[in-house]
Amino acid sequence: MKSFKYVFLIIATGFIFQLKIEAVESVITFFIKEKTQKTMVRKSSNTKLISESLVQPSFINAVGKDRSWLDQPGVDGIQASYLGYIATSDKNGQITFPRQQQNDTIHILVTPEIEPEFMISGTLISHWITKHNRPAAFYEISRKKNKTLKTYYFDVKKLSIPHDIPLNTVIIFAHPDHIHVPVGISLNTYSTNFILPELQAQKMDTIKNSLYTLSIKQYFEQIKIEHKNDTTSIATMVINL
Repeated sequence: MKSFKYVFLIIATGFIFQLKIEAVESVITFFIKEKTQKTMVRKSSNTKLISESLVQPSFINAVGKDRSWLDQPGVDGIQASYLGYIATSDKNGQITFPRQQQNDTIHILVTPEIEPEFMISGTLISHWITKHNRPAAFYEISRKKNKTLKTYYFDVKKLSIPHDIPLNTVIIFAHPDHIHVPVGISLNTYSTNFILPELQAQKMDTIKNSLYTLSIKQYFEQIKIEHKNDTTSIATMVINL
């Protein structure tokens, strides 16, 4: 009888404490910023001028179509996928996925198209593979710790293009010439959220890649993000985990 009471007490206590546990979801997120090209200003040969003429913003010249001064630095409309999810970069150039891995190594594949390897033709996909004769670039990003300095850093390497795409791969549907992934070492801080180094991209026409992703969207779940003023963490922004 006493053993039954002990078992009942343990089960009841565990149930009470379980109600107070709040699950914390981690995410993988990164920003794609616009890659700008610096233009050289020609120096005037007129020595009477004290300084060069200042470049005026477009609203001073009242150019109706030129609204570059209002543009966000992020590149929006870029499609990307990761472990069964698909998302589109927002006005800030941010892409967010729920983190589905424990290790601190992730891959990035930049290519316009990928090809499914079917387990059951047309219905069940085993994995994705790179498409033949399509441009691609493949990178590995690892978060490491320097034990001497007690600091975290990212080590980004460019690897050869695989035939079978690893599961822990963020696939960016774009031409590799349009996306710049910084290779080398960059400082980072430890977090359960995997905040990747900032990427750079040229402003491009994303309609073609968007039309392609429409043909494969049935194999992915669309990411839905909701912005709230009382958001306590970046994980609560992803509402369909």
